[in-house]
Amino acid sequence: MRRSRRRSIYCDPVHWAEIGERAAAAGMNTSAFAIACALQDDVPPPTVTNLHLTEEEQRSLYAMIERLDRLSQAVLEPAPGIDMSVHETLAVLCRAHGGRR
Repeated sequence: MRRSRRRSIYCDPVHWAEIGERAAAAGMNTSAFAIACALQDDVPPPTVTNLHLTEEEQRSLYAMIERLDRLSQAVLEPAPGIDMSVHETLAVLCRAHGGRR
């Protein structure tokens, strides 16, 4: 048998910690556990992502998002007649009322 060689596995820290915990619970080191899991015959089928919105619903949702984006930008623009945005004006009013809304 050939000598084992170091390999890399890319994984986020949360999943890596869970893998380590499961390996310890199985009485195995992480490498042995990962190999045993990877070589199992009952590999789950790949997940298929189905879109749940129709094409028309997607267009409508996109239009609403664009509208919301325009409105949120308008809140940051200077209001007519004063040199403050709507956002800044609301912050001043909020401070004037003791932080209450």
